[in-house]
Amino acid sequence: MFYNDKGKTDFIEHMKNSYGGQSRSIFAASSHMEEELGKDLYDFNLVDLGKLMGQMGTTTVNASRTKYYVMFNYINFYKHFRADKSNPFLLVEPNWHEQFVDKTERSILTESELDKIIEQCVNAQDALTFRLLFEGLWKGEGPAYSELLNLKENDINWEKNSLYLNDGVGERELKVSGKCIDLLKRAIKEKNYFDKNGKSKGYIKKRPLIESDYVIRGVDTGLRNVEIKDRYRKFLVSRKVAIIKEVFKYSKVTPATLRYSGMVKLAVDISAANNVPVEKFNHKDHWSKVAERFNVNHYKGIYKGVTDNINSEDVKDLYGELVDYKVKDFELVENDKSDVETIERKKRIDGPAFKDSLIKIYDKCVITDESFSGVLEGCHIQPYIKEESNHIQNGLLLRADIHKLFDDGYIIIDENYIVRVSSLLKSDYYKSLNGKKINLPKEKRYYPSQKALKDKMKFFKRADEV
Repeated sequence: MFYNDKGKTDFIEHMKNSYGGQSRSIFAASSHMEEELGKDLYDFNLVDLGKLMGQMGTTTVNASRTKYYVMFNYINFYKHFRADKSNPFLLVEPNWHEQFVDKTERSILTESELDKIIEQCVNAQDALTFRLLFEGLWKGEGPAYSELLNLKENDINWEKNSLYLNDGVGERELKVSGKCIDLLKRAIKEKNYFDKNGKSKGYIKKRPLIESDYVIRGVDTGLRNVEIKDRYRKFLVSRKVAIIKEVFKYSKVTPATLRYSGMVKLAVDISAANNVPVEKFNHKDHWSKVAERFNVNHYKGIYKGVTDNINSEDVKDLYGELVDYKVKDFELVENDKSDVETIERKKRIDGPAFKDSLIKIYDKCVITDESFSGVLEGCHIQPYIKEESNHIQNGLLLRADIHKLFDDGYIIIDENYIVRVSSLLKSDYYKSLNGKKINLPKEKRYYPSQKALKDKMKFFKRADEV
């Protein structure tokens, strides 16, 4: 039973989607606080909502966003009962919920989280080690981390983006990502190592790296005894990964869990490519592909080295459901330095087809519900740069006047698909759109890019900036 059980049940029935389970979980968690405060969740202020988010605790941004989304919609559903007739979430930034994510308790990272860590790495040697573990280098039948530690510059096929790996017992070839190749180039050129990711308070803040043919190298301590140097080299990988704990505060991440993180991402890619949820994977067609990349042996066709360490719940927690990731997401397009006239000409040529594709997905303005085609326009969230800008996730179907206000930053849609109207607009009609949730496509793979919407928020016109 929930606090105000009928009201909560009516809301769950109104939602009629996959958020029913999450809604029940949130309402169960909020009931004690509602009893204590003597008011329903829909009447909470921002302080109350922040306290509740902190009490519920989440370890992923995906889970945190879901809780925020459910509470936002619940308050919107009953805001007519509030004294201010408004939703306090409209006063916060779209990423407000992220402050309540406790990543320190997680051992498995998403690829985007790993990318953020790598971007902040001062030493390419550290960044490369993290990436190699994520992409499948391990030990095979040899000593610990032998595939990483035995890798030499002449083992890299730059044209094929592949590595020839030797664990001391067997050999294999592994194709790696462009991200990995870029890090390999940087790490090979690196001459010095900065302690504690450049934040060392000691007298010596940087030390020279050992000069050798090996890609992964340690600092030159001046040791000449080969046996001692080899003994030290065995700990190179674990020492480098310790940076994630010490500097980036992911206290439970280890070389093994970075490897499992890569397994989860590969499972997501296989799931998307085959349109098969991870919970329906079988060993022959699916887990075997993960095992092959991460050098895991099978026993009678069963890959326990994979399935004992990752599962469908890990995937859902980190990446969401199959519909959340099965389409290759829109990536922000880099400016190709074309002149404005050329860009505008391309935009005009591509415009009709772009609008037609959006009409098939939305059939009406995502904000106003206007369905007359004559006043509807295809709007690029990230302004048009080149053909890649026409990705369906970078598009919105908008009425002409709303399109103009969106382009100029007076009306914005945040990454939670909520309309934000600048206080500079004085029209009561436009003000009435503030806080409205846009019409979304039936299929999640067509949802507007949250990355593009977040980028667009930078151009939102605020009264204090004029």
